[in-house]
Amino acid sequence: MLQLPRRFRFLPEHLRGRSFVLVEPAFIGSESDGSALVEPLRALGPEFDTVAMMPTSDLSLVNMDPDFPLPYAGDGILLDDFTPAAIDALIEVFRRLAAAAR
Repeated sequence: MLQLPRRFRFLPEHLRGRSFVLVEPAFIGSESDGSALVEPLRALGPEFDTVAMMPTSDLSLVNMDPDFPLPYAGDGILLDDFTPAAIDALIEVFRRLAAAAR
């Protein structure tokens, strides 16, 4: 979950004060197999979709990180055992949240 404070004037106005969930899949395989795996997420209608085949040297572009130093605090988790049923349940939660926000 990413909460963008309104006071950060360097952010575009349409992003300030909003919350986002970041999903950063990593997949070793074919582009067509990877696309099939992320299709349920794309069906949710993400605000930004930067999922693509890319070299590891381009990973900073996925997060739209600035090319200048910036103070921040963050945390993340690596899911090493996430069943298909858990993925389906998570997608359903986000689908309901997206529908409620409209």
